[in-house]
Amino acid sequence: MSTELGSDADWTQGIPRILYSRCRRCGRRGYLPRDRCPTCGHDRIDRLPSDGVGTVTAITVVHRAPRGGDHPPTPFGICLVELDEQVRAMGRCAPTLTVGDRVRADFTHEVPYFEMVD
Repeated sequence: MSTELGSDADWTQGIPRILYSRCRRCGRRGYLPRDRCPTCGHDRIDRLPSDGVGTVTAITVVHRAPRGGDHPPTPFGICLVELDEQVRAMGRCAPTLTVGDRVRADFTHEVPYFEMVD
């Protein structure tokens, strides 16, 4: 897997950013890192940084967190965001967000936390 940045590290490795994959042959984009493009099978996949800005496409509010694990106080939101780079990513958010809201990823909570864009 190739990269233009020299590093494939993102928030899952403690680096406060979202990366997405883009196939060099067909241009298919996706959130998950891949060794091959699921559309054309090409093995040259770039990992590129996202600005973390997008539009909420779905949200759910958790009123009772599952036992165990590290969960924020309830209620908390989990949202699906269509990033401006045409990739969908999930993260935590305020339970007051609604579909269509413009948001930006923040990483003060160690995971993507989407907040309203000013």
